[in-house]
Amino acid sequence: MPSSFLSRGRIVGWMGLSFLGGIAAVTLGWASVEWFRITLGILVIAAGGVSLCKNRHALAICLCLITGVGGMMRAWTERVPLLSLSSPMAAMRLASTKKKEVVTEIVPPWMVELRTGLTKQIATNLPSEEASLMSGILYGETHFSKETKTTFRRAGLLHVVAVSGANISILVLLIARTCVRLGASRRQAWAALVVSVLLFILFVSPSASVTRAAIMGILSELGPLCGRLGRPTRTLLVAACLFACWQPSALLLDAGFALSFLAMAGLILYAPYFERLFPERTPEILKEAATSTLAATLFTTPYSLWAFQQWSAFGFLTNLIVVPLVPWTMLFGAVALFIPLGPWLYLPVKGC
Repeated sequence: MPSSFLSRGRIVGWMGLSFLGGIAAVTLGWASVEWFRITLGILVIAAGGVSLCKNRHALAICLCLITGVGGMMRAWTERVPLLSLSSPMAAMRLASTKKKEVVTEIVPPWMVELRTGLTKQIATNLPSEEASLMSGILYGETHFSKETKTTFRRAGLLHVVAVSGANISILVLLIARTCVRLGASRRQAWAALVVSVLLFILFVSPSASVTRAAIMGILSELGPLCGRLGRPTRTLLVAACLFACWQPSALLLDAGFALSFLAMAGLILYAPYFERLFPERTPEILKEAATSTLAATLFTTPYSLWAFQQWSAFGFLTNLIVVPLVPWTMLFGAVALFIPLGPWLYLPVKGC
């Protein structure tokens, strides 16, 4: 086995996958609570093996075994609902209820009131469905009717009203530019970024998609500060492990978690390959929208078929049209919301 296969970074990556695998094993019922004593014994043996073993391969196996058992124990202590592969919706509903309880405990009441006030302000200037779309794009607050939500799902556009990487990227860019203009150092800029991102997460509620994007954004900005450039795949894995350690049930029972991480994995792994298929004269905005849609669809479709028993055949086309408009909708919406000069400011965002 080549030495590069067991580099320090790869060992950490395998440990992260083992941790997630342990949580998945408990969620799927492959590792029951009755095995608790056995797993504790394995944990002790593996710990002893790590301390005594000099073989690098055996050391990696022991470390992966320890983290895998740690994932099982974390899922057991959280009492994760058992997932049925044939009908996942029941377990997903239980996990969704539990997630809402966690969010209610974390988000301060004044932030809830602020979000409610902004939603009311939008609703006074736009029709109900358009107001829900704007608040959903800006900070994930949606009050769609059942018919509209079904239409969005059939069109493959529900991700548009979920706060995710685009919102975090814009926030990171604004904070970075502001800090540069103010002459702040790298450490000061990173500290301001962390505080701003944490406040934004609490404001929009810490869902899986926005938390994933926030962790990746913070780690990406931390890398140059430490003199290192992190790999996107490992950054994504770290984000998955951190969120699953906080909410183990999200790994398989939170559709937002699964779709967000699968889509990001598709963008990282396959978007560069799809980009080479387009002619050089293809407009950049069209090429970016097409490659990102293809890569994300490739990874998320199997999960969507399993979890929701449906798939949008028109998803690629609708995303190709809508995705380029989302940044402009966010820009015009933010301007109209935070610069209250009159209803006429809502005309550009209404057009989008």
